[in-house]
Amino acid sequence: MHSIRRSQMDLQRRHRRRRMQMWRSAAANVEAATSMLINDIKKDFYQQLLDQRILLLVHCDVDAICTSAILQELFRGDHVLYTLIPIKGPDDLRQSFKDNVGLVRLVVLINCGISMDLVAELDPPDDVIIFVIDSQRPMDVNNVYNDGQVRIVTPVTAEDGVPPFSDLYRSDDSDSDSDAGESESGGEKRRRYDAAFLARRQDRRRWEERRDRLLAEYSQFSMYGDCSALLAYDLALRMSRDTSQLLWYGLVGLTEQLLLRKVEHQRYVLSAGHYQGQVARYGHQRDETTSADCLRLAFEQDLNLVLYRHWSLFDSLRFTPLVACQFKLFTFKGEKRLQEFLAELGLPLVQCRQKFASMDMALRGQVRDLIQAKAEKYLLDGVLYGAFQARLGFRQPLAAADVVHAMVALLENPDPHRSADDCFMDALSALDRRQEPLLRRGIGLAEKLAQVTCATVQSLLDMHQVISVGAFLYATVSDGEPNSHFFARPHCLTALAHFVLRAHVAGERSKRSRQLPLILTTPLGRDGGACLVVGVPPLSEQSPRNLFGKAFEKAAQRIRANITPRSFDGSVVEVQVDDRTRFVDALVSLLA
Repeated sequence: MHSIRRSQMDLQRRHRRRRMQMWRSAAANVEAATSMLINDIKKDFYQQLLDQRILLLVHCDVDAICTSAILQELFRGDHVLYTLIPIKGPDDLRQSFKDNVGLVRLVVLINCGISMDLVAELDPPDDVIIFVIDSQRPMDVNNVYNDGQVRIVTPVTAEDGVPPFSDLYRSDDSDSDSDAGESESGGEKRRRYDAAFLARRQDRRRWEERRDRLLAEYSQFSMYGDCSALLAYDLALRMSRDTSQLLWYGLVGLTEQLLLRKVEHQRYVLSAGHYQGQVARYGHQRDETTSADCLRLAFEQDLNLVLYRHWSLFDSLRFTPLVACQFKLFTFKGEKRLQEFLAELGLPLVQCRQKFASMDMALRGQVRDLIQAKAEKYLLDGVLYGAFQARLGFRQPLAAADVVHAMVALLENPDPHRSADDCFMDALSALDRRQEPLLRRGIGLAEKLAQVTCATVQSLLDMHQVISVGAFLYATVSDGEPNSHFFARPHCLTALAHFVLRAHVAGERSKRSRQLPLILTTPLGRDGGACLVVGVPPLSEQSPRNLFGKAFEKAAQRIRANITPRSFDGSVVEVQVDDRTRFVDALVSLLA
């Protein structure tokens, strides 16, 4: 026991010494501390990877997969050797790094690791350099002000709010109070705590309190910045190796941020507008030298309905959260109101219940305009949005939103015979236009997931499972729920939580419910001993900032329970069922 404790202390001292060396060298020249933030993505990042073997650690989300697809295309053109490993969470990152770092000198992390102190957590060898491309915020300040072993490729802007170097580190930092004088007495060293030393220590204590306050304010909320896939596309553009396919990957990553509520709609609109010129280059215009089956891109107003091009219009309306909650389809009158809405549009129910592609051509061409004309009357704000589409030859247009839904469904496939790595490769392959059958399978899974999600929301509302516990709303998917295994994954559970919150607010007369966030739990189903917990911000919050990451940490510390992050977003954690009640009680007192 003593040897284990001694080795842990030695490891902690080594980490402190390494960080102290970084702080002191950076304090001598603050510009050197920030020089490892990549300014020239081609020179300082990509050219460093040439003629090297790369370890590519990619988080299991759509944006990260699109980023890796762009980088892999560039690697193939330059004959760069790489090893790609899917990463599910922090524990997986630590283990994968430990198992594979001995084979490489350069590591690229995509959408994983920027929120954790990488030097302390991964303990990389001194000759290993870690490049980080990550859209998650906030960044760990030790990564931002690293002396060069960690290099952040993602631009760090004033919007990120990183505290200044001088407010976080001091040149006189030390492992011990070495400033105190020492004297020999009886063969032992004694410290002389004179007035000057005590004044320095008091000043140091005030400075540390201010530093802790700055860090607490900086790390209070978790959020997302610009998508990583478009950063990778900018790299291809800078190298004059951009193609319509690579731009499409970037736009799919951007669309994922909107659909999964990682960024607000206004930020999506600004990013979309920035790339409209690039989309126009690969637009509808063709000349004699252009192949008829090339990939053509477009940006236009589209219906914000789930998979409506691949489904029936009626089912798509029923299972889209915006429409389902506005028409209150969870009540007896809800479906009748939906049928009245379609009748007022002049769309026969027989036509709406068949596949959208099989509808009468004249009616199909008018659907968007008809819904837009009645959107204001039925308070369907947001039913239309600027969307990216791709057309391959003379096939039906494919919306970026459809690809996102399919990839999420493939990533979190509940089939027990598909491992997490298999699901990752399925989602990556679905981006390839030559893998259309796989994309179709993903769309089918997404339709099933939309139906199951809606049915679970209906069950939670009917059983009055959404309750107010003071500072937030709380709901639990019961162990007996037949479809609970669909939500034992971060993305699916988060989507369910947003749907439940919107549906609950739509059915409540009290306006206070709009001001409350929601915590949702579901059994993991392995042995019944653990559950997955997610927290989502209230509907009244315009910015999708989430405070539950830090709140979960503090609640676990209060009750001295272990929580396991299931994602690099701290708002999704695994908690033991025995600790769940105490965990929620701690959150109630913490957020009161």
